[in-house]
Amino acid sequence: PDMLWLDWRWLLIVGAYPGCILSLLGMFFLNESPSWLAVKGFHGLARDVLEDMRSMNRRPKVSVDVCPKVVCGNSFANASVGIRDHAFIIFGRVMLYSTLVVAYSCFALNFVFYGGLYAIPQVLTEVHTAHSPALALILGALLEVPGLLVAVPLGLYMDRRPLLCLCGLLMSCSILAFTFGGMYQHGDYFWVYMFQGGYAAFKCSAALSFVTVYQYAAEIYPTNCRVAGTSVAFGAGRLGAIVAPVGFENLRSLWGSWFAFFFVMAGITMSVSVLAIFLPFETRGRPLKDCIDEDQQADPFMPCLQHSTYGIAGGVHSK
Repeated sequence: PDMLWLDWRWLLIVGAYPGCILSLLGMFFLNESPSWLAVKGFHGLARDVLEDMRSMNRRPKVSVDVCPKVVCGNSFANASVGIRDHAFIIFGRVMLYSTLVVAYSCFALNFVFYGGLYAIPQVLTEVHTAHSPALALILGALLEVPGLLVAVPLGLYMDRRPLLCLCGLLMSCSILAFTFGGMYQHGDYFWVYMFQGGYAAFKCSAALSFVTVYQYAAEIYPTNCRVAGTSVAFGAGRLGAIVAPVGFENLRSLWGSWFAFFFVMAGITMSVSVLAIFLPFETRGRPLKDCIDEDQQADPFMPCLQHSTYGIAGGVHSK
């Protein structure tokens, strides 16, 4: 329970089991995206998937007819494009900033989360907690559940970009509370409580951030390159998870303590909040696009502050 002697190979093997099992289940039981099937011209298969969804949702009267459409000058059947065409869309003029910010956000989130998974067990052996380090890790894993539950109503009623800013701010503040609480906790119980509160808030906000960032990454790209766009973002996330342990060890060797790595984590998450403010497109409550509109205008970051704009659009001119 003190986590002083760990068989890391066995831990890695056990940790790989859930992913392998879920991958097999997804391979056999998950349906293909009907939107993607329609874009590729497989209208019959798209209709079959929609019928399954209609049956599972008990909505027998909902129409599932799939009609070929003309999108961006090309029919759905001819919408299949190659890697170069995907790259031109993902890194083109319209999507470049969004791609860079989403990829950086995935990198930062994975760097912070997996860096914490690597660093926190070592930190817990050096600081005072009310229980054993092993129990603290178990409680930390359970604290991710409230973050996942909170993500549901926030995702339904709060726009993606402000939620991204909120997630980065929460993670940054919780990491700073964890760090300062660990640095000064030998003074009095105030710092001990700050350390424990920061740890709990970090686990909750990390779970919320994963849902928010990955959902936005999946929604922002058009159907004909959604897989490629999300692959870029998820690949950047994997890179963050890979370099996090190396970063922790190097910073700890350079500064002689674990504090520096957590200050870097706080700075990275705060930068995500700043960059998300300038994201041009909002996706909550919007239909997923099938192609890129080169003339698409940026959405207001806070629609509630844009009364005059919406008044003009609705036919009521504000003065």
